[in-house]
Amino acid sequence: MNLVIVESGAKGKTIQNYLGKNFIVESCQGHFDDIKNIKYGPAGIPNLGWSYIDKKSQTLIKKIEKIIRSKKIKKIYAASDPDREGELIAERLEERLSKHAPVVRMTFQEITKKAVIESLERADSQGTIDRNLTTSAKIRKLADRDVGFRASRMAQFQLNKKTLGMGRVQTPTLGFAASREKEICKHKPEDYFEFRIEANNLTFKAVFEKPYKKNKHQTKSLKELQHIEKLIENKTPLIIKSESEKGGQSSPPAPFSTDSFIQAAGGQGIPPAAAQSAAQKLYQNGFITYMRTDSNRINPAFRSQARSFIESNFSTQYLSSAKAVKKTKGKVQDAHEAIRPTGTIRNPKNLPEGTKRVYQIIWNRTIASEMAASKHKTTTWQASLGNVQFVASQKYITFPGYQHIYGKNVEEKSKIKINQDLPRFKHYKDSKKTKPPARYKEYTLIQKMKNTGIGRPSTYVSTIQTLTKHGYLEKKKGELKITPLGIDLHGIATIIGHYPGGLFNEGFTADFEQFLDHVESGRQKDPWDAFGSFRNSADGIFKLAYTKPTVKQTAYVVNLLDTWREKNNLDSCVKTCKQAKIEEENVNQAWSIAQSKDYPESKGICKKILLWDIAVLLFGGFMHIRKDDIKPLFDQETDQKMTEKQQNFIRKLIDQKIGGSDLLKSAFKEVGVKNIADLPRNNPIIKNLMALKNDPGKEPKITTKQEKTISNLSCGTAKNPDPCGVKAKWVQLSSDQLKEHVTKDILGVNKPTSSLTLGEASKIIGCLMTNLKRKRKKKDWKFDSGICK
Repeated sequence: MNLVIVESGAKGKTIQNYLGKNFIVESCQGHFDDIKNIKYGPAGIPNLGWSYIDKKSQTLIKKIEKIIRSKKIKKIYAASDPDREGELIAERLEERLSKHAPVVRMTFQEITKKAVIESLERADSQGTIDRNLTTSAKIRKLADRDVGFRASRMAQFQLNKKTLGMGRVQTPTLGFAASREKEICKHKPEDYFEFRIEANNLTFKAVFEKPYKKNKHQTKSLKELQHIEKLIENKTPLIIKSESEKGGQSSPPAPFSTDSFIQAAGGQGIPPAAAQSAAQKLYQNGFITYMRTDSNRINPAFRSQARSFIESNFSTQYLSSAKAVKKTKGKVQDAHEAIRPTGTIRNPKNLPEGTKRVYQIIWNRTIASEMAASKHKTTTWQASLGNVQFVASQKYITFPGYQHIYGKNVEEKSKIKINQDLPRFKHYKDSKKTKPPARYKEYTLIQKMKNTGIGRPSTYVSTIQTLTKHGYLEKKKGELKITPLGIDLHGIATIIGHYPGGLFNEGFTADFEQFLDHVESGRQKDPWDAFGSFRNSADGIFKLAYTKPTVKQTAYVVNLLDTWREKNNLDSCVKTCKQAKIEEENVNQAWSIAQSKDYPESKGICKKILLWDIAVLLFGGFMHIRKDDIKPLFDQETDQKMTEKQQNFIRKLIDQKIGGSDLLKSAFKEVGVKNIADLPRNNPIIKNLMALKNDPGKEPKITTKQEKTISNLSCGTAKNPDPCGVKAKWVQLSSDQLKEHVTKDILGVNKPTSSLTLGEASKIIGCLMTNLKRKRKKKDWKFDSGICK
């Protein structure tokens, strides 16, 4: 009896049917363990400590071990997915299970009976695990953890938000959306016009003497438009002057790689996640090949099968040249063939639910790739309306070729004669505006990732899902828009790592992906040495980053620049910034942005982008500017006004403090203003108000959250019955009595919890937390309010 271990249960059922009774097929459900401890040796080679991901994973492997022993398994086939991560899973299975029976590697590109049996035979003769592939997977995992974890902590420190995350792939991807939003913000719409005539099923476009942006069919000239309208008003006929024709052809598309498949599905309204999920089901049930690939080649056996299908169902003239093998372009691994159906049946039975459209997209593309080019002709007619030239063109198919798969056939050319008058026609004056570049859709952003060399087929969709899940991107009407939080995160990445060679520069990320490919193929010598250099570089960047100005500090400097701008005092700005080691050229560029019309008019996310542009210019030489360098900027006298947040806080304090109104009047008189909004930001009013005593009648009451916290700390929970030693001190009292005793012991007064003020509740919670810490160190601890005083 032999055991085959696959990654998913759905795939396992299909394979079990092919292999019969002498094999048991089990699933490990993907990665079942992960790196928990890392110790780097002198040579930079890490000693990795692996542990189960969770109890469920441990139970799963224990179950497999039990099967191995009870069924007396002689050989174990590690049949995880045929990619980098799948190879690492196979190695981990070998590590866990080889003590019971030999473990060999089994891979297949498609789940058909023929492919599975052949892969079984290959595994018996040459089923070794590819150590280059597993080394590549480990380096990727360590690099992502090294950069992602430390960069995330850096972002959390900078923005004072605990849930932020950055990554080697996701942060440059976020940068694409940020750059596109910046282009959209810069766009200024311009009006222009087009004029067209509809006649004989053709559209004739006016040719203008004064074209707009070199497009002869567009203009801003109202005079030319009025002239055309007058000609039509006078019933001037449209006369055909000449006709010209030229031929052309359209080559068939290459078979699908992951990114081109997602793009094609997106073009038909199928979101990337849904397309990938459907493809996964089709693969697991044996209908298509492995769906994570950057290649567009197909194997010769299937190619021959597809060409026979085309010849018998269409004709030999519909076949492409036998030599026309599609070559994969760009930086690709080319480890797997393209996504294709496993057979030539157009509408197979028993397709998994919800996968029919996706199967048709893949089938059409694969068969079309082996068909002949389509041929067409383009006819152009020159016409005149009085002294105004008009042009119409028609492209029609003369031989459909591969487009026959998509329902195209031979088309007829419009019948129209030279010197023919067209007195009856419809005319339209189209008023238009220039449009900004479109935001990325999910599938166009994936295409951008592929073209730039960022990420891999297995991570394209998950990267975008992570960015939207954490609120850095939001999906609106099918488009991905960067959020204010995303702009802040991108701003930090720009300052600490988006420069050439930086950790978040897309060029660096693409080069690192290529490095992983070289490790995988065995071309990279001493991969761990190379990874050690990467780690040392990252260490230096992150250590330096913590010495740099924070986001709050940079924001203050940008606001200071705003104050100088309002006074039109560039000299003071340059002089002070020089003391902070900010280069004059950068100051001048930042000043130019602040002086532009866009600056005061911009709002929302566009304003935030401009502020970050200024910050990046001022701190663009970030690697040589430290926190201490910018101290001169904080010593400047400034007439910046109180922020809205400060104003609201002052109003709240005035309402709560005894004598708050009198103190505010004194501050107004001293500065010579009448409103809180006109107070300078550096005025000590907040500090002075905080020093006043609270008005007992106006102090806010205890919150629901505070009540619950006091109850849990005093009376305990199911998990921790006596966290602070309260029950140990006052035995056999009810919950309400315990809370009353705690309140009296800390405040010195009898008072129900519900009638406590916010300040009193905070004092009680603080004392309980102090006792909680003591209780953790000393198990027999009894509550003592004395340690809080």
